[in-house]
Amino acid sequence: MPKRAVQKLLAKYHTRDPFEIAKMRNINIRFDDLGTSVRGYYMAVRRQKFILINNRLDALERRVVCAHELGHDILHPGTNTPFLRNYTYQCTQKSENEANTFAAHLLISDDDLAEARENGYTIPQLAAMCEVPQELVKLRIKK
Repeated sequence: MPKRAVQKLLAKYHTRDPFEIAKMRNINIRFDDLGTSVRGYYMAVRRQKFILINNRLDALERRVVCAHELGHDILHPGTNTPFLRNYTYQCTQKSENEANTFAAHLLISDDDLAEARENGYTIPQLAAMCEVPQELVKLRIKK
C-alpha cells in the first residue's frame, strides 16, 4: 500500500521532495521546539492539515520526518496520531510502520536501489547516498 501510494504521488507531482509535495497538497508545515523526544507529527484540524517538525533537527532529519508525516496524510487521512496515542488505547504502531515504509519508498527510488546493487553498496553507503537513516534503507530493501 505505501509503495502504490508513492507511485501515485510521483505520477501526479513529479518530485520526491516531501516539502514540495506537502506544499502542493496544501499542508501547512511548521517548525517548532518539540522537545527532545518528539521529532514531528501530523494532524488535521477543521480541514486544515499540518505537519509539525522539531526545529532541533538538522536539514536531513527534517526531510525524513516530513516524508514520514506526509505518509500519515496520504495513508491515514483525518487521523490525529498524537491524540490517539495520548487519549485512546488504539495502537498506533501499524500506522507508524506504514508511514516509515512510505518515507522509505519516497526517499529511495528504484534507480537508487539498482545503482547500489550494481556497485555493491552496503546499507550504510546507500543510506549516505540517499541521505536517509539506515533503518529506512533496511525497510526499503525488505519491501
